[in-house]
This record gives sequence, C-alpha cells and structure tokens, in this order.
Amino acid sequence: MTHAVRFLQRLRTRLHLHVGRREDRLLFEFQEAIAQGMGIQAGGQRRASERLMQRYYRAARHVRLVNELVMGELRTRLLPPPDPVDLPAAPGFRACGNLLDADEDLFVRHPEALLETFLVLARETGVNGCTPRLLRALWRAGRRIDARFRRDPDNHRRFLELLRQPRGVTLTLRLMHRLGILGRYLPLFGRITGQMQHDQFHIYPVDEHILMVARNLRRLAVPEFAHEYPLAHRLMSACERQDLLLLAALFHDIAKGRGGDHSSLGAGDARRFCRGHGLGAEEGRINVDEWREGGRNDAVLRFPGRITHPNIRLRHGMTSGDELWKWHEQFILGKGKRRDGVIELLNDEGGTVRTWRFRRGLPVRWAGPALNATSSAVAVEEVEIAHEGLFVQAGGVIGDALNTIASIFGGS
Repeated sequence: MTHAVRFLQRLRTRLHLHVGRREDRLLFEFQEAIAQGMGIQAGGQRRASERLMQRYYRAARHVRLVNELVMGELRTRLLPPPDPVDLPAAPGFRACGNLLDADEDLFVRHPEALLETFLVLARETGVNGCTPRLLRALWRAGRRIDARFRRDPDNHRRFLELLRQPRGVTLTLRLMHRLGILGRYLPLFGRITGQMQHDQFHIYPVDEHILMVARNLRRLAVPEFAHEYPLAHRLMSACERQDLLLLAALFHDIAKGRGGDHSSLGAGDARRFCRGHGLGAEEGRINVDEWREGGRNDAVLRFPGRITHPNIRLRHGMTSGDELWKWHEQFILGKGKRRDGVIELLNDEGGTVRTWRFRRGLPVRWAGPALNATSSAVAVEEVEIAHEGLFVQAGGVIGDALNTIASIFGGS
C-alpha cells in the first residue's frame, strides 16, 4: 500500500510540474514526457507512456481495494449485518443478509475452498457479494496461489464449473480480478492487468476490455436483454458450450504487448490452457435417433442411439522409449494390432487421481519434434488414437470385476 501511494504522489507531482499548474487529468499528451521524467523507458513493443499507465492503473487498483476493505469494515461496525444463516448446499459458508460470509481462517484450513467460494457466490441466488471479513480472507489466500495450486485438477474443475454457471459469472470474474485472484490463477491475465494500448481503437486497459467482452457475451444469453440484439441472442442461446466462448473472450487479447501477432500468440496460450484443464479432451456423445409416430403431431419420439467418441491425443516429452512409434509403424507396414489401453492422471506425488480405459485402440497419427538443431524447445512426441469406447475405470476388486463385465458386454 505504501509503495502504491508513493508512486501516485510522485506521479501527481510530476504532472503538476510538467503542466506548470494544478492539473489532475493525466492526459495522453502529458504521459510520454512524464514517463521519461520518472525514468520509465520504452521496452520491447511498449511505449514508455504505456508502461507508465500500467503502473498507474495497478497502483490505483490496489488503493481502491484497500479502500473497499476499510470502508466495508467501518460500515459493518456502524450498521451490523443480520445474523448469519448457514447455507445447507455450501458447508462452511453462510449468508449475512445478501452477503456471503465464512470464517477468516477457512482458506488456511481448506485451501481448496478458495475457488469454491466463487462457485457458491454464483450459485446462491440470495447473495450478490461478500462480507469484508470474507474479502480479506480471499485476498490473503489469493496471494498463496502457486504453480501447485494451478496444476490441481480439482481447481481446474472448479474454475471451469464457474464458467458454466447460468448466472453470476460476470460478478465473480470481476471480483476475482479485483482481489488479484484471477491474475494469479491465470498468470498471463496478470501480465496484461492495467496494460494500455495507445491506438485509435482501445480506450480501456486490456484487462477491463477483456472482462467487458465477457460481460457482453453473457448479456447476449440473458432473456431480459434479448430485445437488444435478437439475432445474437438466438445464436447465443443455441450455443451448447457457452463456457468455451467465455474462455475465448478471456484469451482473445491476452497476448497484447508481447510483440508479434497477438492473435496467434493468444491462440497458443488458449491451447495450452485447454490441454492443461482437460478441455478438448475426449467427450462421449450419445447420438439420438428420432421417430415420428404416425397420427401423433405433438411430439417427436427420441431414443438413445450409438455412442461416439473423438480420437484420443496423448503428448509427452521424448524419452529413449519408442513403443508408441513402433506401434504406429506396425500399421504402416500392414502388421499392426489394435490394443486396449489405460490412461492415468497422476498428482504431484505420483498417486493416481483418475484412470480411463479405451478399447481396440488404433494409432492413426504419430508426430515427433521438429528436427531443428538450433532450437532449444523441449522435444515432444504425440500420438492420436482412434478407439471403440472410453470409460472411467472403477477401483478395487469390485471395480475390476465391473470393468471386466463392461468389456464383455460392450458397456461401461
């Protein structure tokens, strides 16, 4: 807080000295000269004024957050909230009027509850914010987000589930951003927080622009606003995976300021995020067979049809083992045999989190690293497997028996 206030004081002093009078508007024509006066230089693809304004926006955001916490605490002491009511669907959380509340040490005891808080906030229709106590706890817990937290499959599930909620997504994303949690969970988003683009098309920092795009996408799906853009509302309502559109919104400008084509760079970032979070991985779909019964015009009968699965794509760093290549090569030579397989998801300790089985796998594609002696990139091997069924494997002796029965009868 002290660092942010001192920066803002220096900036305001420089502004007054540059203009030669009292001036509280940091206009564009002043920014480049003030940045140079404060020792801020252009770097990479970014102007000195853009780097100055990013520091300004970040400092202002921090001051605003502290002000929100302090004023919220004073308001609570002057106007005590209603008695808390436990939320049956969310153990550990309670409602104080229209605010969500929890013990201040909740995230010390249960770090996994951090993202769960935002899920509860989106799901509970009677709350639209957090108590000052919970905001403080969230802010402190957010500072402990590290690479291990970001790799946790349970946190992946919670974050993706948040994007799939029918309401409250914009509210929670903005709150996560205000507390610095969104930028810590998505470090690339943290890099563009407060970043300006001094051109004829952008008047907001990149982070605010991205969240506004996400908000507008959500608005297109809300029936109350269907009259604004009727065609867009119909298209959005017909979209089965609106969560993927929200992810596209979060990543569409996330590579701004790095140099090069930010669209291509952002597409690569999005692919890595999706691979890490299991998106684009195998989804089973039950096709529906329709039957129009004669003499019945009020409905079309629908029955479950065949189950289809997309191909499995496996990627890993190259090792001395060549089993995957040899399997693929055997099919090239006309001698290949289809195989059943097991895929395991491991945690940081090497323990199995989840296991999938596939039947009658066929390696339809193998890809190796680029043969470039000047590159220092990690060598990666990838194989794409067509198969005839994918299902989660149960554990234990009973699970083994069930899986054997499933393989015999073709079910899961």
